[in-house]
Amino acid sequence: MDLVRSTPDDRRRRRAGHEEGLKREPGSRRLKNSEKNRSIVVDLARLDAVDWLAGSSGDGAPGRTRQDSERASGGGRGAESHVQPAEQVSVLAKAMATETWPRISGRLDQVTPHPRDVRRELAHHGWCDLLVGMIRVIESVNGPLRALSRMPASLIKDAILTSSAQDARPHVTAAVVGLVVDEVWRAFIAVACGGGSPFGLLGGEEALRALRILAVFICPAPRRHPEVRRYALKPLGEDVHHILTAQTEARLAELFAEWLP
Repeated sequence: MDLVRSTPDDRRRRRAGHEEGLKREPGSRRLKNSEKNRSIVVDLARLDAVDWLAGSSGDGAPGRTRQDSERASGGGRGAESHVQPAEQVSVLAKAMATETWPRISGRLDQVTPHPRDVRRELAHHGWCDLLVGMIRVIESVNGPLRALSRMPASLIKDAILTSSAQDARPHVTAAVVGLVVDEVWRAFIAVACGGGSPFGLLGGEEALRALRILAVFICPAPRRHPEVRRYALKPLGEDVHHILTAQTEARLAELFAEWLP
């Protein structure tokens, strides 16, 4: 999120550096389908999201008021206080990671004899898989976000345990996943449904957008994580706010199967 608070010139310089690193097929404008190009294009997509968040924090931003959010989530009326998308992402990140990790870490030795291995393996796409699971649950809810409190967390746990990255996490067992999901899901519900939120309730699309951006930001390598591309990155291009530029989407379509028609 530090990049969101940087100057436009800083972001333009970073983008120019990425652009210079792209390699094309000889005698063609088509990008080489290389690991380096895939990494650069994903970084450019991240910069698109950063630019959108930074732009949405200024005048005319698509931020919501507490009153708007309560209506979208099925809540009542409330005092208005504008909340911009960048703050929504930051608050969710703090609530779900910074505030839950001490409790999770303190209880790991109760569910596994290998807590150090678990901590290391969770860094291998464990957290972005968690966000993908949450995204998929929210997508399945046809109604206000308040209905999430009745959704079984097992759907999120299954998304982690069946992830393409799970084979590299042998110590992240069902018991470990249960501990992590229960803590993080409880924190998310508190924020999204208003109980522990400093800015009121999130609407469903707001929650999905914030979680998708967060998943793309924290994933160590979206180019190697198809679930993040399918459930987080690609939907950002389809978002009503056009978070990804047309150029970025065209490049993603050249390099990743998820963008094929």
